Amino acid sequence: MWRYFGRRALTVALVIFVVFAFPRVMIGAHWFSDIAVGSLTAVLIGAPWVLMTPLSDKLIALFDRSLPGGISAK
Repeated sequence: MWRYFGRRALTVALVIFVVFAFPRVMIGAHWFSDIAVGSLTAVLIGAPWVLMTPLSDKLIALFDRSLPGGISAK
């Protein structure tokens, strides 16, 4: 994925992860390990499926236009 996105997109993704995960951990609804394993499971199942279909080209074009640090921004 580094081929398509730079460090700034990683920063945005980490901020989104923290914003959604932090409240769940703080109120005691989940342990951090629950969120990490659940997220990893979703990524390991979803990413190969998306990357092996034509949907990946459409998503890459969409993200390249909308996220900071895309290929067209370089």
